[in-house]
Amino acid sequence: MFFSSAESCFRCLLFTQTRRARGSTLVSDARLLISKLMSTIRSQPERNSRATSAGSRRSMRVLLSVPILVSGKNSRNESFQEETKTLLVNAHGALIALGMPLPVGHEITLQNRATQDSRPCRIAHVGNATAGKTQFGVEFVQPCPTFWQIDFPPEDWVTPEF
Repeated sequence: MFFSSAESCFRCLLFTQTRRARGSTLVSDARLLISKLMSTIRSQPERNSRATSAGSRRSMRVLLSVPILVSGKNSRNESFQEETKTLLVNAHGALIALGMPLPVGHEITLQNRATQDSRPCRIAHVGNATAGKTQFGVEFVQPCPTFWQIDFPPEDWVTPEF
C-alpha cells in the first residue's frame, strides 16, 4: 500500500508539471504534493512486527542499486538463479524485483556481485508485480549491515520535515 500511495502522489506531481505553465503555481503544487506524500508515508501502519517501537524501523532504508545473484529452490523444489539489482537496502535486507514467484517465508540466498559475499535470506513481503517481475522484501536470517558495503545513517538520524 505504501508504494501505491507514494506512486499516486508522484503521478499527480508529474501530471501537474505537464498541465501547468506558470512556475509559481508549479512550485506551490509541488510543495503541496510533497506534503501529502510525507503525510501518507507517516500515516502508514508499521508492517514490521520486529520494529523497535511504533512508527520506527529496525534500520533506515537507502535507495541503492546493487547487482546481486538470487538463488534457491522454487515451489517445485527446482534450483534457480536470477541476476537482479536491489531497489532499496537496509541493514536487515532489501527490496528486490524477481521474475520467479516465491511465497512469504521462503528461504533464498543473496550474493553481492561486487564482493562475492553470500547471505541466507527469507522472503518477508511479496509486493506488486510490474512488467513480469514482482517486488519482494527480503530479510537476512542474521542482520548484516556490512553486506551492502555502505555506512548506514545513525539510529538517531532525523529526516528533514517539508
